[in-house]
Amino acid sequence: MSHPVRVACVGLLICAAAVGTVHAQIGTSPRAPTYFETTNDDGGNMQSMCASAAVTAPDGVLTVVTVPGPVGSIDTWFEIRNYATERIHYVIVNGFGGLAGKGLRFDTASVRAHPPEGSLRLEHPAPTEGGRGPAMLLFTGFDGGECAGFTAAIGTWGDEEYRAVVGDLVGARVDVVFEGGLRGSGEFQLCNSNGHVRDRFHTLVHCTPGTVVAIVG
Repeated sequence: MSHPVRVACVGLLICAAAVGTVHAQIGTSPRAPTYFETTNDDGGNMQSMCASAAVTAPDGVLTVVTVPGPVGSIDTWFEIRNYATERIHYVIVNGFGGLAGKGLRFDTASVRAHPPEGSLRLEHPAPTEGGRGPAMLLFTGFDGGECAGFTAAIGTWGDEEYRAVVGDLVGARVDVVFEGGLRGSGEFQLCNSNGHVRDRFHTLVHCTPGTVVAIVG
């Protein structure tokens, strides 16, 4: 059983990697959220939300959503980083294209890290009302350079016993709406053994092998 422990953050989370020949970074480096929530997973490993390395975003990238590996893990931790100059208002993670096209559904979800001076509310599946389908998140105060995140238990349609793993998210879609009306979308990709994925402009974006990454532009 997991036993969450809330740990106060100190300083900034500044983790950057080179992105091919493109080195344009938006505003500030991604900052740590107000707190990390560290949890013992079933294997006894410690995980910290928003503690994995961020990427250096090329021009046109608005948001990066990372789900740390390994790909066979049932622990799905969604780390959302804002690289835009506008505040993120709404994020939808739709698993319809996941599990090799069979589709994924979010059965339960929990807020793990909210923006430093903002909030994160799960609209669906709601903590009390429940519901199955896409994950829908409402933010306030989610500025550029900041990170927030949530965890989820994910299943699939037609098999009540199936529990999705990190790698099953490949093909799932992320839509992001900003407070000023800006919008962007992207699909989860597997970060390959060379440590990169490509954004919609086919620019190499470096990442940690074994993670699943959505580049939203």
